[in-house]
Amino acid sequence: MVGFENLSVDSQKIKANANLFQNKNLKGIKREKKRIETQLKKRIPIIIAKMQSMINIKF
Repeated sequence: MVGFENLSVDSQKIKANANLFQNKNLKGIKREKKRIETQLKKRIPIIIAKMQSMINIKF
């Protein structure tokens, strides 16, 4: 998984680098899901505010 400090959103497609031996068990998956949800709850309002300020820029 990528950390949120390196997250960006665009239309770029990348090839996955999956490793069979790095699969997580259910406990690990739940922990990762919780971490992602927590990060999203923190960052979504910031992203929305930035997008709104970009829309309101007058030329």
